[in-house]
Amino acid sequence: MALSSKQTVAKNTILLYVRTFIVLIISLVTSRILLQSLGVEDYGIYNAVGGFVAMFAVLTGSMSAAISRYITFELGTGNCEKLKQVFSSSVIVQLIFIAVIILVAEAFGIWFLNEKMTIPADRMIAANWVFQCTVVIFCVNLLSVPYNAEIIAHEHMKTYAYVSIVDNVFRLIIAYLIFISPLDKLIFYALLMTALSVGIRVFYQIYCTKRFEECKKISFKINRSVLKGLVGFASWNMLGEMASIFSHQGISLVLNVFLGPLVNAAYGVANQVNSAVLAFTNNFTTALSPSITKSYAEGSLVYMKNLVLQGARYSYYLLLILVVPLLIETETVLHIWLKDVPAHSVIFVKLMLVYSLISILSQTTIRAVQATGDIKRYQIIISTVSLLSLPLAYILLRFGFAPESALIAVLVVSFCTLIVRLIIVKPMIGISIGEFAENVLLRCVLVSIFAFSAPYALHIIMPKSLIVTVIICFVSVLWTAGMCCFIGMSKAERNTFYSKTISIIKKKRKNSESDYE
Repeated sequence: MALSSKQTVAKNTILLYVRTFIVLIISLVTSRILLQSLGVEDYGIYNAVGGFVAMFAVLTGSMSAAISRYITFELGTGNCEKLKQVFSSSVIVQLIFIAVIILVAEAFGIWFLNEKMTIPADRMIAANWVFQCTVVIFCVNLLSVPYNAEIIAHEHMKTYAYVSIVDNVFRLIIAYLIFISPLDKLIFYALLMTALSVGIRVFYQIYCTKRFEECKKISFKINRSVLKGLVGFASWNMLGEMASIFSHQGISLVLNVFLGPLVNAAYGVANQVNSAVLAFTNNFTTALSPSITKSYAEGSLVYMKNLVLQGARYSYYLLLILVVPLLIETETVLHIWLKDVPAHSVIFVKLMLVYSLISILSQTTIRAVQATGDIKRYQIIISTVSLLSLPLAYILLRFGFAPESALIAVLVVSFCTLIVRLIIVKPMIGISIGEFAENVLLRCVLVSIFAFSAPYALHIIMPKSLIVTVIICFVSVLWTAGMCCFIGMSKAERNTFYSKTISIIKKKRKNSESDYE
């Protein structure tokens, strides 16, 4: 069971990595064409109007986590009847959310759009079309959450990856159609995006209905205990999400109050770089999450603990491979990307990447806590601690410290949150601070020290040029991967890695030879 699960996690991680890379490339091309097609004004209107509806995302994110947890948990227990009840309850909850969102959007949203938002008079009709289409897209995506959760819980990552790629290919096609269309481009774009969302939603429902027994028939008979569990989990999970949002947005506001919009631009650049890097690393925890939840549901607590510890290390290694070249060549990379780099951007990016390295260590532990379902006390304490970065940053800037001090405050609080998290979860999942330090922190620190050594030496010795930057980035990736393997893995883990790699190469070679014949 354990070996099969690890093979599934590895396969799913690779699939999600490929999906993320393809989606990222397509998204960059699409956004460029779309900006040219719509123009700056219409592009801004679409994002501004869509941003209003996106405020409800904190609700949907919390409910999505709750649905994923309960569906995966019941798959682990093997209770098919309970699984059907969870899925049906999930659909019912989403329908209730949709009714509330439509009511608020149509009553308050339309008034706010037409009376308070700054939109040119000649584009107001188009803005209202965008608003209605955005509400439909949001509701359709909301109703897709239980089906997406089913696909991830059953670990059908190939389907999830393919659909994401197809979705983004169609977005690219839509961007081109807008470019050549004689119609009102903004309205036409909103309608096509709505049609795409409905099409993806229909596919998910058909796929899940055919593949998964619990999705074949939805019962509208409400199971109060299941419904209570879903809503309760989502409510406390929402507290954590809101604390995270307030922490990040709060830092932006504090920087704005003391230092103005130019520093906010640097903070925005740092967030963009960080989000792009994390998009790759989060694939691993997404692939690992079902195995953690299922192992807890099955009562395989020792195996779950091993997954959490190994997952924390490997998540860190995967992020480190991307972060090392960026940390060493930050200035050059930013100049290539932006040309005109806002002041403080380089140090902000460096600090934000270090913050991500600290934060990634907690991800598998968070998944384990969610697997238990007992998150009330955990979320209250962790949310409170994580919000301490705001007053700390305010005090530092108030006393005249440099802008970077705000992000240093975030780093310090993030590490403190990791320690507090380990103290809380010890009785829940049986992992102590000492055990985590020995199996995760010590190895990650050693790997990091050696990973930076050779690439940084090259950075100091070699002359500054674009070719040198490419060479250093290439060397950094290979060297860091090697350090993760030789220092970061145990002998047994290395042997398993080598045997699996050789097995895959032989299988590919054999298939190639048979195809040639």
